[in-house]
Amino acid sequence: MFGYTVNDRIVKESVEILKGFNESRMEKLVGDYSSVGGIPSQIWANEKLGPRYLRGTTDLDVITKNRVRKSDFRVIEDYISKKITSEIPDDYTIAFNSKRTCFEIKLEDDRGGFSIHIPHFTEKKYESQRNRINDILDNSVEKYDINVESISDIVIGKLERSLDNCKNDKEYLRNRLSTMKKKIYQEPAKGRKVVDDIRAKVVSHIEDDGFWSDEVQKLLRELRITKDAYDITLLGLVDKENVYDLVSRYLW
Repeated sequence: MFGYTVNDRIVKESVEILKGFNESRMEKLVGDYSSVGGIPSQIWANEKLGPRYLRGTTDLDVITKNRVRKSDFRVIEDYISKKITSEIPDDYTIAFNSKRTCFEIKLEDDRGGFSIHIPHFTEKKYESQRNRINDILDNSVEKYDINVESISDIVIGKLERSLDNCKNDKEYLRNRLSTMKKKIYQEPAKGRKVVDDIRAKVVSHIEDDGFWSDEVQKLLRELRITKDAYDITLLGLVDKENVYDLVSRYLW
């Protein structure tokens, strides 16, 4: 399997880092927070379905009520370095990176790396996302001693992203969800293989054609749609009625 699940040690250590956001100093800086997307999908599925259904990932996405700026991230780095790094096992290294679209806290060992990503929003982008962020934070719940996005908000986010990636072709997306559902119901590994096969094509074409080639960008859109189809289908097994209603509302 590509990447890691919530049952892997490196993810558990990353969750321990994120718990630092519960401390009063961090709360004053970033406000409320929630993990969003893939890892919350795993957490919900792991509770009800068990580990065999989980799809690996390499990051844990986090949103915060307050916009995090470079100066704020330096405070986060200082806090984690002083308060938390000493508790991380010696076989891990930790790095703090400021990127164009996100701030990254990355743990690495001899197997690879796993990152916590916090959005690096411009003020304009943050204002455009503020209401959505607040809705997600209001609906989040506590699991594993961290705040986790609700199933409804995960599915809404993935449906909206998928519709954007497929240019609002609802029939196409319905077919992708139907195909993924059949594969996961037969055997979860069959659904994961579809995702991993597309990921392998992406890597191969990046090497041959470069990241910004038309073919790579097309495959990346397909990969996002396929990952989201897997997660939506998975959450449909956890909360069937709610997820079915959301899919019906967006795709019919």
